[in-house]
Amino acid sequence: MAMRSERFGQSLFFGVALFFPLLAEAGRVYEASFLDNFLRSPDQCAAEKASNRDLKFSAERNKRLQHDLKWAVAGQLQIGWKIYRPLIAHFLRTDAPVESEAFANAVARWQLVSGVRNPPDGIIDADTLMSIFVELQSKRLFDTKPPEVNMVSIPLSRFYDSGKERSRMKIGQETLAAYERMLQAARKAGIKSDFLKIISGYRSPIYQKELESRYGSDRVRLAGNTPHATGRAIDIYVGGVPVSTKNSNRELQSRTDAYRWLVRNAEKFGFVPYYFEPWHWEYVGPGNQD
Repeated sequence: MAMRSERFGQSLFFGVALFFPLLAEAGRVYEASFLDNFLRSPDQCAAEKASNRDLKFSAERNKRLQHDLKWAVAGQLQIGWKIYRPLIAHFLRTDAPVESEAFANAVARWQLVSGVRNPPDGIIDADTLMSIFVELQSKRLFDTKPPEVNMVSIPLSRFYDSGKERSRMKIGQETLAAYERMLQAARKAGIKSDFLKIISGYRSPIYQKELESRYGSDRVRLAGNTPHATGRAIDIYVGGVPVSTKNSNRELQSRTDAYRWLVRNAEKFGFVPYYFEPWHWEYVGPGNQD
């Protein structure tokens, strides 16, 4: 009997060990699964970790922190995270208002399964915010996708500024095809006018250096290290001043129907965002966003 119990214990250990990598995958918001049911669902766990009173407190904290949380990106002080509300809500798979207990519960659920060092308190403080951004950044191109082989001209009707040099109005063939599918879906959904037209596509290393020289590295990513050099990155018009990083402009952009449609739908067509620039999207291919 003792031997049987020992074998059962070993089997249970190895069974959990096999499932452990799934739990350790940072940032994933899991749907109901056998493992969730076996270990208790994320909602049950979050409920056990935070009482209704805790969630009310967390909701009040989120309401305030979205406006006055102090944090930094690239050495620049930022105040609040309201610019990123649509992106964060979609990442958490919730439509609940930021100031609601339902939103706090969605945050707690993600904190619980993501492996972040914060307790699942449902509050988006600096640590949780950075963890969310790290997860979003991990979905981007970087070195995970090779440059496209075939660069093609972008139709003039698709360009926000048709006066640009034709030699600089190019993009990868696969990316353009995916963009066309996405644009047609957006138009059917009611996104009209110049919204979602292309501002910038492929950039050669030489042109990237010119931009950095002209605008400075705070406006343009480091020369030779930009996703635009792959032909898989596009800047799309989502409102306001097309590519201004001023907080007031980015907040305006985050409120437009065009941007919110992209946040909800772009991944269906293989595009992922750069959280800091509402206009910047990268084609990683369908099914590669997770």
